[in-house]
Amino acid sequence: MLSDDICKVWQSQGAGPSPLTIEEIRASELGAWEKRALLLGLLSHIALDLELHPLVNACAERDARLRGGAESHHHYLAEKYHSLFFHLDRFGEDIVGRPRFFREDARLLADRSFFLPRAPRPLLDLFRASLRRTHGAAPSRLQVAGWIRNFHQLAFLIALPFAARNSTRTRTAENRRRYYDGPGVLFASHYARAEKRLKALAHLGLEYFESPRFDEAQRKRFDERAGIEDLARPAAAEG
Repeated sequence: MLSDDICKVWQSQGAGPSPLTIEEIRASELGAWEKRALLLGLLSHIALDLELHPLVNACAERDARLRGGAESHHHYLAEKYHSLFFHLDRFGEDIVGRPRFFREDARLLADRSFFLPRAPRPLLDLFRASLRRTHGAAPSRLQVAGWIRNFHQLAFLIALPFAARNSTRTRTAENRRRYYDGPGVLFASHYARAEKRLKALAHLGLEYFESPRFDEAQRKRFDERAGIEDLARPAAAEG
């Protein structure tokens, strides 16, 4: 299906073109605030992938070797536990089972609908153009709006109290050592590098985005300074 293939394209920067580009964001018909929000969201995701995926991949490869099963399954488990213990350490609670996650944190649109697939047309057109570039085809506006609605519905389920049972059950000392802060597994170090990387990328990205000379020369300058590589399998940082 188109959506399955799109997920694979969007997962890996190195497997093909960027899933969303600064040029596409700037050329969209969104407002200035929305454009900058998307830009910084994109750069945040890139920074986290570049610095956290080496750890995620190491955990996934280890568990696929020791426990069997698909590496992609263990990849998702590693990211699940990273999120769990990060939120516990940083905020004192997990996002799972918290109504605020649905009300505030996962609110993608100011005027969202729980049942109807709707979203601002400029946003839908931006993502359709990006998907057409990366995949050679684009879904309808209705289908993209449906994906956004589905995300809100998923966020609602995650925020329900019964979902907190899994979070409480799995936040064990063994899982913490295995995925988060055990021997050779130091999430905090990777996250600190991601924060540092984001500061640099945000500066470079905004400089390029707001440049009066928005041309190929400026794009090459941004690419050379940003050093963005394969997001799915970036090289592990030294030290």
